[in-house]
Amino acid sequence: MSKDEEAIQDADTSIELNPATFKVYRTRARARLHLEMYQEAVNDFKAAIEHAESEGSDADVRALRTELKKAELDLKRSKTKDYYKIL
Repeated sequence: MSKDEEAIQDADTSIELNPATFKVYRTRARARLHLEMYQEAVNDFKAAIEHAESEGSDADVRALRTELKKAELDLKRSKTKDYYKIL
């Protein structure tokens, strides 16, 4: 098992125990980005932003929004064909 897969499993367990913390969603989103699970990562970043708005600082929310934009860009790129990768 890779470290990213372990991180996702640990985050899932942590979310079951305490679903109100944004750091767990952020960690799971980053791990999913490394595994190229872009849609799931975008969903996790959105959930992290929702939780961070109530518990975190403005700097945390801004950082999460920046990461969300990057994840959405990666998602958009993944839906286009990469002809160099095909070759």
